[in-house]
Amino acid sequence: MAFKLSLKRVQLIKLKSKVNGIERAFIATGKEHVQLVLMTPTSDKTRRLLITLSKPPSSLATVTMSTSLILESDCPWKTAIVDEQGTTVYDVKTAFHEDSNYTAIRNERYEIIATLRWRDLLPDQIMFDGDAEFVSLNSWLKRNKMPMAHNVKWKDNAGRGYIWQGNAPGLPLQLYSEDDKRTPIVTYHPSALKTNSRPSIRTPPRLELSRRGQEIRDMVVISFVCLEKRRRTEENKIQF
Repeated sequence: MAFKLSLKRVQLIKLKSKVNGIERAFIATGKEHVQLVLMTPTSDKTRRLLITLSKPPSSLATVTMSTSLILESDCPWKTAIVDEQGTTVYDVKTAFHEDSNYTAIRNERYEIIATLRWRDLLPDQIMFDGDAEFVSLNSWLKRNKMPMAHNVKWKDNAGRGYIWQGNAPGLPLQLYSEDDKRTPIVTYHPSALKTNSRPSIRTPPRLELSRRGQEIRDMVVISFVCLEKRRRTEENKIQF
C-alpha cells in the first residue's frame, strides 16, 4: 500500500479498505525521522502500532524543491533576471517610441520569447516567439470579472490552465495550476527593506518557483512582466 507523504505537515490518511483489521493510518514526520502510526480498533480501546524510520524512504517521501529568479531592478519591464548563482537567465528591455512602447523579453540565449506592445486606451498587445502578429493581451491573460476577485487565468502551449491570484495592491501574488488550487507553484516576493541589520539592507524582488513552476518558467516570466506592467499603469506608478 502506497502513502503520499509531505515532509512539511502531518497527514491523515483514511484507508479505503481494511487491511488486517487496520482502519486508519497517519504519518507523522520530523526533520530526521518518519513515524507511521497504524490504529486498530478493539472492544475497549484503540491499539497503536508505531514504526519509526531513521530516514524517509524514497518510495514514501516527496520533497518539494524550489528555486528563485531574482530581478536586478524593481522595474520589471527594464531589468535583468538572474538565477541563484547570479547567471542572467532573462533580459527585459523596453524601447520607447512616439507611436508605442515595446518591451522585449529575452531568454538566456538572448532570443526574444515575447514582445509586449503598450497601448494607452486599448488593452496592451503581445506577440510570442513564432507568431506573425500582435494579439490583445486580454485574449491570453483573462481577468476574473467578479467584484473583488483579483485573479487572472491563462493557458500554456499545452492547454494546461493556470491562475495568478492576488493581482492587486497589498495582496500576495501567487500562481496556481488549475488542477491544484491549494499549493502555489510560483510566489512573487516584492523588494523589502530589512531593518534588523546595520546598515539596513534592501532585498531585491524575486520569483520563487516550485518544481512544477520551473516546467513553465518562460510563461511564468512573460505573464508576470505583463501583469506587473498593467497593474502599475493602473496605479500610475510607471517609472522610466
